[in-house]
Amino acid sequence: MKLREATREDAALIFDWRNDEASRKASGSSDPLDWLEHCEWLESRLETFSSEKVYMAEERDGHPVAYGRIWHKARNTATISICVNPELRGNGIGTQVIGLLRDKIHEGKRTPIAIIKDTNVVSQKAFIKNGFKLSKQRLGWLEFRA
Repeated sequence: MKLREATREDAALIFDWRNDEASRKASGSSDPLDWLEHCEWLESRLETFSSEKVYMAEERDGHPVAYGRIWHKARNTATISICVNPELRGNGIGTQVIGLLRDKIHEGKRTPIAIIKDTNVVSQKAFIKNGFKLSKQRLGWLEFRA
């Protein structure tokens, strides 16, 4: 599996995966996405100096299986968020993508962070498998660091 930076051509795929009911339930915002707002969101992340980058995870044959986001909120940390193709969930893809994103953050000498709903046990386990440890608990949310 490999990461590549997302492009405008990925907009529909990211939109469909993120708009999936299970994805919305696990996300910070559970409302359905608006296509035009989504396109504006993605376009702003494709800018060279954006503090948030979007990556596509692809199998060796180039078939996209997930996307991930890394955003820098502080000088020495970066937050990870992922979304796996709904048809491929449960196959360990999320765990692999988390590892790739974690490594990318470590290359930049930052500490990877994940903010996960306390009800999203599957994501918690995937991050723990990648060396993340619980660092904070807030109303309904858990913060993990690696």
